[in-house]
Amino acid sequence: MTKPKCLYVDMVADLTHDGHARIIDHSRELASSLGINRVLVGIHSCDTVQTYKRRPVQSMKRRISNIEALGVEVVASAPLIVTADYCSLH
Repeated sequence: MTKPKCLYVDMVADLTHDGHARIIDHSRELASSLGINRVLVGIHSCDTVQTYKRRPVQSMKRRISNIEALGVEVVASAPLIVTADYCSLH
């Protein structure tokens, strides 16, 4: 089996709080324990989020900026269902 290039986690990240930071910290710890040095955070678009709950208060640009400030790489418009094809792109 091929070693993963990164550990991926996705979120809405609207009104960013300490829970978001804890998820990222735990993701870093897990990645490190697996010998992976890259954590990638997918941020769902406003339209995607609105399909299952209220529209985010903050714009996607602001939500991405808040998560990038925590020192991780971010990918915009993350899908709700992550496929092998999606993973191979990132």
